[in-house]
Amino acid sequence: PNKLSITPGAPRFLPNLSDLNDRVTEELIIVCVARLHPRKGQLALLEALSLLNHSLQKRLKILFIGQKVNTRYANQLKNFSENLKSKVEFLDSVSDEDLHSHLVRAHIFAMTSMPAGESIEGLGLSYLEASAYQLPILAHDIGGVKFAVLDRISGILVSPTDRVALSQKLKSLILNEKMRIELGQNGRKFAEKLSWEAIARETYR
Repeated sequence: PNKLSITPGAPRFLPNLSDLNDRVTEELIIVCVARLHPRKGQLALLEALSLLNHSLQKRLKILFIGQKVNTRYANQLKNFSENLKSKVEFLDSVSDEDLHSHLVRAHIFAMTSMPAGESIEGLGLSYLEASAYQLPILAHDIGGVKFAVLDRISGILVSPTDRVALSQKLKSLILNEKMRIELGQNGRKFAEKLSWEAIARETYR
């Protein structure tokens, strides 16, 4: 242990807080930024959504941003989403400018990665970048996710095997604006403490 040091990553940049004050709450936007692959767990999120009542589903827009690296899985996601009452959109890789425009309008960031054999989620820079945008995070408690998402501080971590719990936590985030704001603000403070300069100093000290 005295030879090991855990050094997290850092968000690429911190958006201006003034850009994050115009989120409209009539339609709640949940965004996931990850390639479409079973290990990224987009299906788990959709399954959790399907457990919500229809009136709640109708309030939501789900935005998946990421390359379709697994065509079969991408088709499975699309077919499953057609049975939901929420609006579900799939975007391929987008420019930094477009990603920024989507994140500043979003209300919740959800990436429910799943273990897949020996492949497991590492730190997950997408989580840190979501925190930089003051977004509350919903994620599975696997791998290195807990180092990027502080449970009940910047987001909520759930067991990857419990869809009911995932759905319940998602429902809490949807209905509780105060919770979303608090988690998002805490996440922003966490992201502000991280920079590649600070990480380099910690790594090479």
